[in-house]
Formats: sequence, structure tokens, C-alpha cells
Amino acid sequence: MLVTTALPAVIVGLVRLTEIARPLAAAVAVVLAVLSTAPHKEYRFLFPLAPILCVFAGRGFEVFKV
Repeated sequence: MLVTTALPAVIVGLVRLTEIARPLAAAVAVVLAVLSTAPHKEYRFLFPLAPILCVFAGRGFEVFKV
């Protein structure tokens, strides 16, 4: 949905978290968990997470650079 093509990079970026980024990843996980339980889901509530997920994708793309 938000990062479908960059999902592998986001996962790698989440695995390579630094001490500073852990609270940010926890906040994203909490927001996703809370919004996943809501019966009426709208994508507009997930859009604020897109820049944060792009940061994690950037960390993941660092691994793939040639």
C-alpha cells in the first residue's frame, strides 16, 4: 500500500535500526497496530507514516548500493 515496492528495503532498514530510530519504529508499530483494529479503515490516517517508512527504506537501500 504505502511502500509496496520498497517493502524489502523497509524490512532491511528496520532490521538495521540504530538506538535513535528504535522509538520511531515503535511509534510506527503502535500506530499500525491501533489502526489495524479499527473497523472503519481509511488510508488518509496512514499517510503520515509514509515519510517515516521512507526513512527506513533509505536505510535498507544503503545495503543494496553497488
